[in-house]
Amino acid sequence: MKFFTFIIAATLIVSFTFAQQLNNFPTKKGLRNLNKENLNTYQNKPTPQTKAPGDVIYSYDFNGSLPAGWTTTDNTGNNYVWTWSDIGPIGAYTGNPNWDDPIVPLASTTGANGFMLFPSDNYNTDQATGVIVPSPVDHNSYIETESLDFTGQPTVILTFQERYRCCCIYNTGVDLYADISNDGTTWTSFEVGSTYSSIADHSCGPTEVNQIEINISNIAGNEAAVNVRFRISGLSHYYWMIDDVEFLEGYTNDIILEKDYAHVFALDNGWYGKIPVSQCMYVPIAFEAAVYNYGTNAATNVVLNVDITHNGYPYYSENSFAEYPVPSLASLGRDTITLGVDTGSAWLPTAFTATEFGAYDISYYLSMDSVDQNPANDSAFRTFQVTNNVYARDGGILTGSVSPANWVSGGNNGDMFGISFDINNDTAGCFPPSEIMALEFYVHPQTTFTGTTPTIRGAIWMYDSGTGSFSEILTTDYYDIQSTDSAQWVTLNLIKDGFSEFLVPGFYLAVLEIDSFNGGDFYIGEDGNSPQSPIATFWKIAADTNFTSFSNYAKSIMLRANFEPCWESVGTISKLENVKMYPNPTTGMLNISNADGADVYIYNIMGDIVKTVGQINNTGKIDISNLSNGNYIVKLITEQGISTQKITLLK
Repeated sequence: MKFFTFIIAATLIVSFTFAQQLNNFPTKKGLRNLNKENLNTYQNKPTPQTKAPGDVIYSYDFNGSLPAGWTTTDNTGNNYVWTWSDIGPIGAYTGNPNWDDPIVPLASTTGANGFMLFPSDNYNTDQATGVIVPSPVDHNSYIETESLDFTGQPTVILTFQERYRCCCIYNTGVDLYADISNDGTTWTSFEVGSTYSSIADHSCGPTEVNQIEINISNIAGNEAAVNVRFRISGLSHYYWMIDDVEFLEGYTNDIILEKDYAHVFALDNGWYGKIPVSQCMYVPIAFEAAVYNYGTNAATNVVLNVDITHNGYPYYSENSFAEYPVPSLASLGRDTITLGVDTGSAWLPTAFTATEFGAYDISYYLSMDSVDQNPANDSAFRTFQVTNNVYARDGGILTGSVSPANWVSGGNNGDMFGISFDINNDTAGCFPPSEIMALEFYVHPQTTFTGTTPTIRGAIWMYDSGTGSFSEILTTDYYDIQSTDSAQWVTLNLIKDGFSEFLVPGFYLAVLEIDSFNGGDFYIGEDGNSPQSPIATFWKIAADTNFTSFSNYAKSIMLRANFEPCWESVGTISKLENVKMYPNPTTGMLNISNADGADVYIYNIMGDIVKTVGQINNTGKIDISNLSNGNYIVKLITEQGISTQKITLLK
């Protein structure tokens, strides 16, 4: 179960502030009208636990009906109201396999005795044909509690469980809300469904449950007549289910780590579950945490602590006390605490660099002067691996499925989707020269085979910051998905040209293109346990001219890039800076500057050394006119470090 907390505002819209990225990455696009957003399956839901201490003041589990004193209202005049249910919703875009076949119900704590449902998709479905009506209604409906008396209760927490899928949130005022009032006239609204709130993405999974907590103390505390509404506003499709609404006493000292970040290579760049050693040994990782004071007292000297173990042994331990002091955080106040990077995007000595193969476990935890009464929400955990050859955004934990077929206008031949990855060091910097070899992806069992199987191909696309677009540089052969591939990893080898597979520093996409669905569905695995920056995943439906990233998708698709193993010694290498080789292409004479005393090794595309020169001076010249025309790797080695570049000989 996911657990979320919210801060009070007139209309709550929360965004965490970051420093700018260090790399020049593509611009993240806004939300798109997604007719069928990505579905995610969460097989194991932890037992929900009440986070607030003290007594339960009011509790509603919707046992058999809407509770006495509660009301339901439809402001559109169509009698599209909330209903009690113990089965899942239906509708043209919801029912499975047919529109009138209910999907699984809300798996809440007391879901067996029923819950409240707003079936927005079904209200816009023609009940005779099972298709969406020509002019769908943008719903405006709510259920409202009875009047609640919180006299003598200075701290009040609203908590409830929900599952929803909604379309389409791209305008102000269009969302799912919990509205609070202590006079029946003035209402304070909390977004509880939008990507613009603390929730990083739509909760679209067929079994996922979100546990929502909202501190409503400064509206409801010590008030004698409080009402709460659960309101859907401006959304036309899908559903919203809620259950187990409770009002609880709050804490006096309670800070919450709402969201943890690991800025890998650049700020807002997203997470990697596996990183080749050739890419991580030079570039640091910084940390950040979104902190919320959920208690009624101010929190003093709030500190972010980060501990890292390597293969189970202590490896790194730092805290933010000196870099980002937080002497006082007001009740219901928020802050973002950084470690290893300052607000001007400069890396600091406390940034972490992984230089050895193996597993790294990152533990985040908060501390303050007072004893936290609820330490369970003060921490977070991530893990990643430094590998010899695998680059992956996912951590290998299958939680759902993803496909272009989930989109509006998706599911067409030519649709593409892929992960982004950074090349921070020339891949020829390894010994022997490393190259990208293949793409690997996990075929989700949701993939169907009707007649001819789906046909796909893989590709590598490179980003051009000058044009703001990607171009394809490598591809695989076409591959027909087989029924035996279901629930398996499939490898597609890239077709090499002797040059393009040696990737220069830049920003790349590993892409799958669905050449033909052939009447079936093609889905790959999705890891919802590896939270992402939206810039980690890119999409391109057949009608689009370029790739797009969406701010409402923050999970990891199970698609990986595999490189040739790098056997260079790890932990003893530095990168030579400002080395220049020119002209490139060259007709035979190669100039090398800023590499005084370097030994030069020149490799052909097979990895064979074809020429060596020892101890060149700072403006050395090397004659390679005796070599055949073609592409070569030039590697410079000094006591200070290593530099590699690709050159072309054209005589």
